[in-house]
Order: sequence, then structure tokens, then C-alpha cells
Amino acid sequence: GGGGGGGGAPPFQLAALLFDVHPDGKAADLLTRGVRNVGRPSLTDPAKSHVGWDGPDAPFDVRMRALCVDVPQGHFLGLGLTLFDPGFLPASEDPALRVSVACGGPSRLDLP
Repeated sequence: GGGGGGGGAPPFQLAALLFDVHPDGKAADLLTRGVRNVGRPSLTDPAKSHVGWDGPDAPFDVRMRALCVDVPQGHFLGLGLTLFDPGFLPASEDPALRVSVACGGPSRLDLP
């Protein structure tokens, strides 16, 4: 991946959250999460910037923390995407930013 902030887009983060959703769909337990920062200084090395997004039509990967869990029968996995997760700072600052997911298209969740 190249590009800085994707065609002049403001710096942002995308957080992915994976849930164990109960059969009734009314409750869910967070299993793991991950975040990707774009166009922001690195927290571990301020001289570096998190880059690597080539714009809205380019692939965008978010890696989540690994885990080993058995999902009970009747439960299902839920994936949440957000531009703000208080567990990861700094958060996205531009209220005009939106996440668009291609359901039935190239979006995917890879599980080992």
C-alpha cells in the first residue's frame, strides 16, 4: 500500500469489533477488536505516520487481536465497524467521514 491519507482525506482510524451474538440477537459479547490508523503519527515512533490507504476503491485491511474461542451452537459472529472506538486513541475527528461496506461484494472477514 502506498498513499498517505487517500487523496487528501483527513486522518482517520477504522476499528473492527468481532462479537459472539446470542441466538436471540439481543445480546453480544465482544471477542476481539483491532484498529487501523491512516494519516496519523505513530504512537511508538512520532517521526513515522500510519499510511497505506490508496483511496475509497482500494482494499483496506484491519487486523484484530488473535484469539481462540468456541462459539456456542446457535450463536453467530457479528462484525462491527466504527470510525470511533474509545479504546483506541486518537479517534477520527471529521464528522463527515463515513464507512461504506460492500455487502455481497468484495468485503470479507478472514478467519483461520
